[in-house]
Amino acid sequence: MNIAILGFGTVGSGIDTIIKENNISNLLIKKILVRDEKKLLLPNMTLNFDEIIEDKNINVVVECIGGIEKSLEYVKSALIHKKNVVTSNKMLIALYYEELQKLAKINNVQILFEASVGGGIPIIKNINQIKKIEEIICFKGIINGTTNYILYKMCNQNMSFSEALSEAKEKGYAELNPYQDISGEDIKYKTLILANIINEKSFSLNDIITYGIDNIDIRDIQFAKNNKKICKIISNGYFDRENASLYVIPEFIDENTILSNVKENYNMIMINTNTEGTLYFGGQGAGKLPTANAIIQDLLYFEKSNYNSDTNIQKGIINNDLKKETFYIRSKNVDILKNITKEKISEDTIITKEISIENMDKEIKKCEDEKIFVSKV
Repeated sequence: MNIAILGFGTVGSGIDTIIKENNISNLLIKKILVRDEKKLLLPNMTLNFDEIIEDKNINVVVECIGGIEKSLEYVKSALIHKKNVVTSNKMLIALYYEELQKLAKINNVQILFEASVGGGIPIIKNINQIKKIEEIICFKGIINGTTNYILYKMCNQNMSFSEALSEAKEKGYAELNPYQDISGEDIKYKTLILANIINEKSFSLNDIITYGIDNIDIRDIQFAKNNKKICKIISNGYFDRENASLYVIPEFIDENTILSNVKENYNMIMINTNTEGTLYFGGQGAGKLPTANAIIQDLLYFEKSNYNSDTNIQKGIINNDLKKETFYIRSKNVDILKNITKEKISEDTIITKEISIENMDKEIKKCEDEKIFVSKV
């Protein structure tokens, strides 16, 4: 199989490393697209994307440049020119899932994106296998290594948020600007991808209620510890025959559960089915070689699978009122939440009555507090 790699940074070079070190002879990197003339260091490197599109011997285009504008342009062009595509770009898949799937189907090619969720964990392949036999009722997961590292250090080593974030940056687990991670936005993209794959429908980012850990405080961690719980930020998806409830939120989880014991930058995704019960998939959720490994698995899986849905992908129906739960809310304006308060545990912190996340979200908006912290209890 002849492949072209778009971008030769962390992930792109990782693909090259794995192919060479493992002597994967049926994968030949014919072209590598780079942006800077100074990076033309290998004979198969080029600055011209058209060279890749016009080469009829290239079977698969691997997108590793990230972002949206250029990656969308290149991926759409590759599909139109009847080349298969592999990508780890979660934003691209989350925002353009329906359009890209239809384009692939029309041109009788595939777009695979295993590495977009969970790094090296083969979660999308397993979901597609499970769906052949069973109905998936729900999923819960730790799918962001940066936030899990921060919360692990806060809960297990008594670090402050700023100390844990600083260490995550030093180790390369967090970006210099970590907003996408700590706000929950990165997890929102991945939640959307999982929901679309499980339901074979198209949901949107606006469907997913999202709370991050950017306002977490050591007091919140201490409350969890006092109640024998650990704080994690969790991706949630619940499904019935007609509706889906999708949200991202910190959660105080019992300290002896599998999810509560996921360490440092590792990921864990729990799938609940109608007959097998609960299945767990864990491993490194990011990094050069785990992500590159997931891309290579897609490359090797092409002839054995078909990820593409019918071109008539229906809009998914969202209902975030499906499930009633209890929440921990800390806010300077917590008295505004009297209608949903079960117990006030400090001047600025309450435990709510059982309420859906949709109704809780509506009530929280009344607080008008930029520093609010919310967790499921």
